[in-house]
Order: sequence, then structure tokens, then C-alpha cells
Amino acid sequence: MQGERPTVEESASIGNERMHQLIDIQSSDPSEFFSRLEKLSWIRLAGSNTLANPGAFHVAFLELVTLLQEIVFNQRGPAVLGYFERLELIYSAHFGATYNHLYRVVRVNLGVLLYVNELGATYRWLDSVILNSASVMPLDEISRVEAPADVQDELRALLAAGEGGLPVTGKLGLTHPIGLALLRFAIAHELGHLIDLGESQRLQDMWRENAWADYNDALQYGLSARWIDQAGYARLQRTSLDERVAARWGREFVADGLGFYTASRIPPPNTVWLQIAVEVFFHSLVAVYRGDTGSETHPSPMLRSTIIRAGQRKLRRVGWPEFLAQHWGPGFITSELLATAIRKIGR
Repeated sequence: MQGERPTVEESASIGNERMHQLIDIQSSDPSEFFSRLEKLSWIRLAGSNTLANPGAFHVAFLELVTLLQEIVFNQRGPAVLGYFERLELIYSAHFGATYNHLYRVVRVNLGVLLYVNELGATYRWLDSVILNSASVMPLDEISRVEAPADVQDELRALLAAGEGGLPVTGKLGLTHPIGLALLRFAIAHELGHLIDLGESQRLQDMWRENAWADYNDALQYGLSARWIDQAGYARLQRTSLDERVAARWGREFVADGLGFYTASRIPPPNTVWLQIAVEVFFHSLVAVYRGDTGSETHPSPMLRSTIIRAGQRKLRRVGWPEFLAQHWGPGFITSELLATAIRKIGR
């Protein structure tokens, strides 16, 4: 049967072989790298390959391979790479990734890498505003911070990404720690789907129970913070969701949690970079989709971001004000800054 998952032992054997293949094909020559990549039986390259030529694109792809090594070796072992039949890498300026659990096919749209690469100026802006400040920025001053012209240009490009794709400017945002953390989270999220698939039913149920508890906490906070009203709160209650929608959202919540956990443990651990990257990622989705909208398959970006916050708050056992001020300060400031900038350029 095509969708039947191999045993743990078989997955470990397949994963080890695939990991060594990925290590062996790394090269500084873009043409040689891609031609060797296409020869792997478990990787399929789809779409126009014209985007593979720019140097920035090649750097981004090599980073993907490197991060696969780091995440897999440091977490669940190479067995994770043996849980799927095929990895499809799609040449497209759009971004996103999916996992078909029935046929065990992972599709990574390489626009994810272009998207990370395009935000180099935004990362440098956030770095200067948040990380290099002499002291923590007072929250009432956040709305007064203006995004410079080059940052607004990048966010405008993201506003058009849903229709026209992303340009390749060669800004090399991947060289900035925020860009690397963002890419790690995005890849770790997709690997999280594989990890979830490969675990026991007992552990899957426990992960979902924790995720829905964080979901309830996020909704309560959203109501008190007034980013959702009473009607929205009632509509988003788990008991109000269609059963299929709830199942799909649950998979995304678990993958987000596993992605954050995995990315936070790639050495050296730096949760400041990661929390900023998570906020950049979800706010960029708001820009691309022109609003904080969800679907039957994916919850809204800001809801997902708040659920990750809720999980981290629970670990620290503190109230929301203390958590946001002391444990998620850079991430919260990033969220407010980007939300303000997106509102201004989206008018």
C-alpha cells in the first residue's frame, strides 16, 4: 500500500542513507549541486528552474540542507527522513510547504527560502530597534517607531506575494541570525508533521491535549486584550469548530509547537532570535494574505503566534503581563512594530 508507513527500524535505515546522500552532494558549484540533487530517487524537482541560478538562491538552498542535518541529528535522529516516500522541491516564487500524510509526500515550495532572503533589511531594522537598544523600549513608544523606506518596500513586496510572487534581490537575509532562525522554524514545523506522524497514538493525543489547552489560553488572552470580540471568541471555541477543521488545526498547532521546540534547541540556543523570527513569520503571513485570516486547513497567523506564546508562558508559570514584559519582550515589540508598519503600508 502506497501510504503505509515503514517500521521504526526501516525508517532509521532509510533516514541514515538519505542523510549521507544529502551530506555528500553539498557543493559550492550551483550547477553541479542541483544536477546531483536531481539524481536522488527520493527528491523530485518541479517547476521552472530559472530561479535556481541566482547566487542568493543557491545559498538559501544550501542552508536548507544544512538545517535538515542539524535539526534531524539533534532531535529525532535520521529516522525522520525515512517516514516519507518523496520530497518535492518546487521552483516557485510563492512560499509554503505541505505534507500529504496519505501518500507520505513532503512538498516544499522554494519561495519559502526566497521569502526569508528578501527580508534582510527588515531584520537589520529590528536588530537596531530592539536588540541594540540601550534599554527595553517602553510599550507606549512602540507605535511611534517608523519603518524606514527600504523596510516598507520589502513589506509592500510581501503584500503582492500572494499574487505575483517574490523578487530575488540578493539581499542575503539568510546571513542574519533572525533570517536563520526564521528558516529553521519554518523547516522544523514541516519536520514536526513527520515527527507527529511517527509517534505513538498516546503521545499524539498528549500533544494535542496540550495544544488545545494552549489554544484555550490564547483565546482567553485574545478576549481580554480585545483583539477578538465576544462573538469571535464564541465562534473560535473548539466546540464550535467543525470536526474536520479542528483535526486539521490540531495538526498545525502540534507542528508549530514541535517546530519551536526543535528550532530552540539548535546550538547555540537563542530564544530572543527565535521569538523575533516567529513574530516576523506570522506577521508576514498577515501581509501576504492581506489580513489575519484562517482557513479550513490553517488557523489564522496571529492565533498561531499567540498559541506559541501561551505554551511558553505556561512553562514559566507567570501571568500574561509579566510574561510579555520579561520573557517575550523582543517578540512582543516586534509584533507591535510590524503590525503598525503593515497597517500603514496596507492602506
